[in-house]
Amino acid sequence: MEGVSAGNNIEIKGNDWILHTGLDILPPAEKELSRRLRKAGWSEIEVYRMAYGFHEILINAIAHGNLEVSKKKEDDNLGELIKAELDAHPEKKNKKILVHVEVSPERVFIRIEDQGLGFSNKILEDSKTEENMVKTHRRGIKTTAPIFEFGHDEGSNVVTLVKMKEQA
Repeated sequence: MEGVSAGNNIEIKGNDWILHTGLDILPPAEKELSRRLRKAGWSEIEVYRMAYGFHEILINAIAHGNLEVSKKKEDDNLGELIKAELDAHPEKKNKKILVHVEVSPERVFIRIEDQGLGFSNKILEDSKTEENMVKTHRRGIKTTAPIFEFGHDEGSNVVTLVKMKEQA
């Protein structure tokens, strides 16, 4: 897939990817990351976990970054909210998510930048409270934190995910 467009919604040029806003970007982006991880020798469980974490952070970039939607109630379906927002505002599909991926046998580095307003690190801290651990909102951050070292500067619309190979 490298150097190829998957439709008009994802363009991969080496380590730099341009993803348009929409849920349809998730399968090809996850597939490409998984391919690179396997090629670098990461185990299948590590590939699965990292692809899952990547998926969750891409959903956050789409929903909370580019579309500025969030759950109003615990049982809201974020996928449905994304679809409804894109149906109401099809021009938002043109907003981009810039991804930079570096994969080696020892280290994975992923930088994800959306076109949203950014978010507060308070969200990161709130996601770790016992009360919020059982809620489905902020799932992306909660499920990604044990997989990757999660980086974010206060107020920024950029996150970094780093995974170092565990020494046997």
